[in-house]
Amino acid sequence: MPASGFAFPSGHATTSAIVAGLLAWAAWRTATAATARFCWALAACWAIAVGLSRIYLGVHWPTDVLGGWLYALAWLTAARAVAAAKRV
Repeated sequence: MPASGFAFPSGHATTSAIVAGLLAWAAWRTATAATARFCWALAACWAIAVGLSRIYLGVHWPTDVLGGWLYALAWLTAARAVAAAKRV
């Protein structure tokens, strides 16, 4: 079934990257170093797999997925800046 409607940025890629980033951040703050690295790698692979699956299924162009990932990166960077400002 063909997809219709707006596609930029990919909502699935954005949401998966934000959730993966937040889970990796939580693991980094609470887990041991080895566990945090494992959780970060697992979360990154999950977010990448979701983005690539959107391209494979033909519902997004690669630029849609890249835009979603970049938007998620900007969101996570802003969240980290806010968290750092609250600690000061």
